[in-house]
Amino acid sequence: MRATYTRQAASAVGRNLEENIYTRLGVKTVINLRGTWTYLSGSLEFPEVRQRQLEASEYFVNMLDLQRAVGKAPR
Repeated sequence: MRATYTRQAASAVGRNLEENIYTRLGVKTVINLRGTWTYLSGSLEFPEVRQRQLEASEYFVNMLDLQRAVGKAPR
C-alpha cells in the first residue's frame, strides 16, 4: 500500500520513481513534508539559482576569494 501511495504522490507532482538517478542507484526517495532540511538533500532550487550554479560550474576559482566576495556582495 505504501509503495502505491508513494508512486501516486510522485506522479501527482510530475516525478517518475522508476526513471531517476536515485532509483537507479537503489536510494529510496521520500516526499518532503518538512521544508528545507539538510538530511533530505537540502531543497529544490529556484530556476534562477540552478542557472547561476550551472554558470559557476564552468570556472575554477579560489574559494577564499569567493567567500570574501560573497561576504561583501549587497543583499
